[in-house]
Amino acid sequence: MIKQTPVGSLPRSPKLQEAYNAFDDGNLKKPELDKLIDAEIKDVVTEYEKIDGNPIITTGEVEKPNFLTYFLEKGFIKLGKPNQSGRIRIFNWVWGSPC
Repeated sequence: MIKQTPVGSLPRSPKLQEAYNAFDDGNLKKPELDKLIDAEIKDVVTEYEKIDGNPIITTGEVEKPNFLTYFLEKGFIKLGKPNQSGRIRIFNWVWGSPC
């Protein structure tokens, strides 16, 4: 048997996805969003604790709206202009090189 540890970003519940959208649209205040995020984190941690022998308990990154936009919004990566083939180059400002 190969033991596995679930780490990284988990899908957000439909309720939390709706809350992020409402917050982005100005229809939900930050304290209300934070309460929903905290509740979702508690649910994720509870599920992780049920996994027998799981050595790592994480939040599932549900406190981030989604994986890509979090890094774009925080400025860790920047999108370049499309080249002739229409591809967009991603610049990684953390390590100082295009990727």
